[in-house]
Amino acid sequence: MMDANRCRVCGRFPTVTPYDQSVDGNHDRAASVKCRCGNEVYLDWYLYIEVERTFRERGRSIYAEPTAYLSREFTDALTDAVVDKWNRENGGVE
Repeated sequence: MMDANRCRVCGRFPTVTPYDQSVDGNHDRAASVKCRCGNEVYLDWYLYIEVERTFRERGRSIYAEPTAYLSREFTDALTDAVVDKWNRENGGVE
């Protein structure tokens, strides 16, 4: 998992919450990066589709074969995409 930059608002390190897949698939928790000051970034539908498209273009399945569950590699990539989005929005803070 990638490391998140400090918050551009307050300078603290944020909390990264990885994508959490539920047992029934109906209560998944999206990946997010949140700071105590209220600055936050969540996994949105567009980012999910972008990561999924990248996986499929590389010939990789998003599913843990032979199940309908998402693969660990894919859920880690979703989390990394959210952290990357946070880092782009909070870049330059050392």
